[in-house]
Amino acid sequence: MQQINDLIDERNNKLYIKLFNLITAVETIPTKDWGALHMFAYVIKAYKQKFNMDFILSYDNIPSKCIEYKLLSKLKSILQKSDPKEYIDWFFENYNSTKRFHSMNALNKIPLVIAFNDYKTKQSKITMYTNLPDDVLSVAKNHPNLEYIITYGDLYFIYKADEKMIEPILHLIDMEKVKGLDG
Repeated sequence: MQQINDLIDERNNKLYIKLFNLITAVETIPTKDWGALHMFAYVIKAYKQKFNMDFILSYDNIPSKCIEYKLLSKLKSILQKSDPKEYIDWFFENYNSTKRFHSMNALNKIPLVIAFNDYKTKQSKITMYTNLPDDVLSVAKNHPNLEYIITYGDLYFIYKADEKMIEPILHLIDMEKVKGLDG
């Protein structure tokens, strides 16, 4: 019986070693490919950076059986199409309590996810003062009539004055969003 327990412990240790190796490699993996284990590794890494100490794990057999993993699996389903790395970064930037959290459940609160989604919506909304994307700016800099364009407001002004002037960058821009600045 002791040999079986030793084999189980060795297997569990290998799985935790895999998790700890993933902590250092998680930033090289595209977030669209992240699962709950990747989120788990990234939260552990972010926790260490924020609080300058390791997150205390509840070792329960293997990583996928511990409570932290289960809570982050739930978070992955709550976030749906949102970028988990972006949410975790936002969470740690906005976590301003004087006390450290001791459960991954701190990330799972629905009001927090709603606040993150509101933040993302406001951030992605285009206004007259929103800077144009870098690819549009680099193309615009190569055209004498467009070299001073920096914001969507500048682009909208030229669009209203002479639509043909912006032809060199039309393929790079969603003009429906620019036309929406009218109202």
